[in-house]
Amino acid sequence: MCVGNMRFAVTGHVFQSLCTTQLWLQLAVILAIMGLGKSYECGGFIEMTSGGSGAFQSPGYPGNYPNYTRCIWILEAPESHIANLTVNFVGETYNSQCSDYVEFRDGGQTGAIIQTNCGTMTSETVTSTGRWMYVFFHSDGFSQVNGLSVTYTATDVGASINDSITDPTGSCRSYEFECRNKICLSRSYRCDGYYDCGCGSDCDEDGCVGLPLNAAEMIATGLGVGVVVFLVAATLGKLLEKHHNWEKEGGPGNKVQTRRWGSGKKDAQKRGENYKPDPAKPVSPKMSSCTVKVSEIN
Repeated sequence: MCVGNMRFAVTGHVFQSLCTTQLWLQLAVILAIMGLGKSYECGGFIEMTSGGSGAFQSPGYPGNYPNYTRCIWILEAPESHIANLTVNFVGETYNSQCSDYVEFRDGGQTGAIIQTNCGTMTSETVTSTGRWMYVFFHSDGFSQVNGLSVTYTATDVGASINDSITDPTGSCRSYEFECRNKICLSRSYRCDGYYDCGCGSDCDEDGCVGLPLNAAEMIATGLGVGVVVFLVAATLGKLLEKHHNWEKEGGPGNKVQTRRWGSGKKDAQKRGENYKPDPAKPVSPKMSSCTVKVSEIN
């Protein structure tokens, strides 16, 4: 259990907030064991056809969507066509900030924002200027409502189409994972308990299974790992502090340097040298066997 806020001064640095670090590690372990949440289906890559239509919804629609929902759809229209969407949506705000919202962009996830909405949209039309549109639905971990329902068609606009909007999809690199919605994602995000791809099946969390533990067992495991990590960090801090003190004192094997006054003249005569007493250390006849410390431990 974390007690207080321990600090260890080591070579000018401070080991602090070990308790906070411990708590974050415990949370990470618990979330990893849980596999974070149940799988849901949303997101994808949609190839529209001329004159064709289709639809997609947030998970659970017309019921409420889950907490922490993250869905990404990329729509691709045929040559000289744009995407026409009819949107029904109910979002939420918290402290005047969008908490559950839908976002529409021209092209891909870095394209210009067409609209971001966390209010209510009723049969509202959203149109791209080029062949591709990016739709992102996000929810937080608090209350849920009905969410998002979209129907789409492709409209031929001929030469008036915005040719500057380029294909946001492409071949993923060797170290990347290709999501079902054509988004390339670092493989380090695979099975981390968060739907980074913004889709369910054939995406980063598909096939990932947590350990078969109940809630109490998961919490106990997380606390246990946190305590071990905290003790290791505290022990390491003490060892480093001790090492720093050794260096400051000249090392663990430091020996006090001494010089004998009164026998210096005899030693000089034995070596055939002229004896010159140290003016800073006057020699007294009564100090023939006195040992004076000339260096001290700082």
